[in-house]
Amino acid sequence: MESARRADGSVKCWVCGEALADGDASCRICLEPRKHVRRITRNRWLAWTALPLLFLGSYWALLPLGATIADPMTHMPLERLPEMRFPVIVMARGGPRVRLLTDPRRPPSLPSDASYLIPMGVDESVQTALNATPRVGVEGGWVLRVRRLTPTLQHIDLVWMDDGYKGGVYEATPRSIRPLYRKFTGPGFAFIFGGVALLINAAMWAVPLLGILWWRRKRRPRSGF
Repeated sequence: MESARRADGSVKCWVCGEALADGDASCRICLEPRKHVRRITRNRWLAWTALPLLFLGSYWALLPLGATIADPMTHMPLERLPEMRFPVIVMARGGPRVRLLTDPRRPPSLPSDASYLIPMGVDESVQTALNATPRVGVEGGWVLRVRRLTPTLQHIDLVWMDDGYKGGVYEATPRSIRPLYRKFTGPGFAFIFGGVALLINAAMWAVPLLGILWWRRKRRPRSGF
């Protein structure tokens, strides 16, 4: 049995709520032994301070998962938004560069020393190189994700990210691409994947908290005969 101090200075049993006198070594109702009130009060204060911080920390950690779950909402067929050019990366001798294609199904031919494949281990440096040249009056930058399916086939996700993002997803071989879909979203997408992450976080916290409440209720003695 744990005990806690009431607002009027008296001590109550943490299990059944019965008031305890100063000389009581245990609760007269449920017979649980008395604990040190100061330690319990301090632990409760620490818990009420730490729990919100832990909740926010786990919510922040779940934001990438929320964005992944909500990502299909940003997918659009290639026929949608035909005025939006489709970005692809070309690895050339002078470094990586982005080509903006009017018709992604008919990309122009590549120079003999160029390739659509991104070498292993350089994804981050390629993204940095694409954003290295400052653009006056233009905010945002390129965000690149590469999934290597085989040594000669890659799944590439390339978007320009500002308040929202726009771009495309395609499969690349050394000399060809196969566009899969466009990606487009406005600034409100942050509220969508943030809400998904919040729901997941709340569910994760609800399970152990409900378990604790159930356990405490089971421990509480029943009245009557």
